[in-house]
Amino acid sequence: IERLLLGSVALVWILQGLFPKVLFQLPLEIAVVENSGWVSTDPLRFVVIFGIAQVVCGLGIWFLKPDFRRWLLTAQALSLVVAPIFLTAQDPTLWLHPYAPLIKNVPFLAATMVLLRQKPLRSH
Repeated sequence: IERLLLGSVALVWILQGLFPKVLFQLPLEIAVVENSGWVSTDPLRFVVIFGIAQVVCGLGIWFLKPDFRRWLLTAQALSLVVAPIFLTAQDPTLWLHPYAPLIKNVPFLAATMVLLRQKPLRSH
């Protein structure tokens, strides 16, 4: 079950980075970056780079040694707390969005916390 959970968490990062950020950029995500005022580069470029980083993190969660994986899962948990706060401050209606960009983070954070509480799994 732990390996299934680990694979699921890795897969979510990979898919969330690959499809809505690298291959098929969502106008909503580009608008959030553009309206944030935190990014000085082209918002589309930032979204693509962020997506690539998510894919790399997903692969790292699956393939890295347990110590590095733990660090990555900790960073992931932090991002799953900070991102919804940041996004809610920009647009609270994102909690009601039909594709649930914020609501999906709740079980994703729970899965990450379960993995962090487990004894580290060996690499595959």
